[in-house]
Amino acid sequence: MPRSGTQRTVPNSPFRSVAILNPLGDFGITTYSYELAEGLEANGVRADFYTSDVSPLSELPARHRHRCYPVLGSLLLRQRRALRAPRTADGGCAPGGADGLPSAAARAAEDAATAHRRGEGTRRALLGLELALHLRRRRYDLVWTQWPDIYGTAFWRTCRALGLPLAHTVHNPVPHDSAGSELPALRRVYPACDLLFVHSEQARGEFEGLFPDLCGRVAVSRHGLYTTYPRCPAARAARRSELGLVEGAAVVLICGGIRPYKNLDALVAALADPRCARAVLVVAGEESGYGGTPAADPLDRTRRLAREAGVAERVRLIPRFLRARELAELLEAADVLALPYRKGYGSGLLLLGMSFGRHVLVADTGGAAEYVADYPAHTLLDGTGAPEVAAGLARAIEALGAPGAAERAPRSPDLEWPAIAARALAVLRERLPAR
Repeated sequence: MPRSGTQRTVPNSPFRSVAILNPLGDFGITTYSYELAEGLEANGVRADFYTSDVSPLSELPARHRHRCYPVLGSLLLRQRRALRAPRTADGGCAPGGADGLPSAAARAAEDAATAHRRGEGTRRALLGLELALHLRRRRYDLVWTQWPDIYGTAFWRTCRALGLPLAHTVHNPVPHDSAGSELPALRRVYPACDLLFVHSEQARGEFEGLFPDLCGRVAVSRHGLYTTYPRCPAARAARRSELGLVEGAAVVLICGGIRPYKNLDALVAALADPRCARAVLVVAGEESGYGGTPAADPLDRTRRLAREAGVAERVRLIPRFLRARELAELLEAADVLALPYRKGYGSGLLLLGMSFGRHVLVADTGGAAEYVADYPAHTLLDGTGAPEVAAGLARAIEALGAPGAAERAPRSPDLEWPAIAARALAVLRERLPAR
């Protein structure tokens, strides 16, 4: 293996076929990977999307031309069988279980037996080796991973030993709310990659500060606007009525995983500011990362914060994760999407709010300022404390009533996925020349 700061040369620089690997089951990385695959296909590159069988693919539009193989986490020696899964008439993924694989319960039972016999570490190593060998057999021009744990970290070294060109999207240089304990694992993954993509110049700076010997391998590839969430403007009135909103209320939405870095405490406190009297806060999702024993109510802490701040009557709680259609309807009903994050590296929710033309209230973290520079419907916070959030929220509410406010959120061509994929391919061809 060359020294970590040097670049190796790899074959197949035209990049006619790319394998995108996402082991997670959340909407964020799944939709990113899905949109990236579509962008690559729009540039004439065949994109095969490998993901977990718990990934929410069934909720995404069945219009994609690329193929998706839900095989991560499958049993040993099942990869080739999964590739023979039937396709829907429009080219989408067949529903779960239609590919002839064992049921989820049977797979879970057999997985448990395997782990008992061989130990989980051995099982993960063998699964990683099997997947790497399968990718090598398919002769992909590039393997593009989306999370730094696929059966552990040895998977990347195995792919490199097999001569597979590797790119990796560094969605977070280190995970949110991290104390740095993940750095040793990341230092095993990142040096094995030929190219590392981050989402902003700010994220590039932080990455290079953490991994200075990899500066020559880092490139910026921006997150894009969403096409996977349906627009449904007719749902606005109905959802606002369901939320019990009065005429003139300014609906402020925060959603997804409610974790400390999202700074919900400052947002709740901001509601008590007289300048924010019109604001009604809608919180949709589930809390995690605050310590203590999990409560039966997924938004128990938020409920207590609202009571203590004296603003409970202006807070609406939806204590669960929303399906794609539900979130789309809630975005239609909202006026402001709040992202007062203390930390971040390019929020997918920011791009989702921009996709729906919502006014976005954002802190300058993770390159957010780079994304909203050409997006008029935004308010950039001066800080992340409660006073700064209150002042920013007041400015956002005032901007909602300005003349022409509804027309101030155009889609940026630079954030469309075909353009993003084209720029990424140009970087790949420049950085990974043919042998």
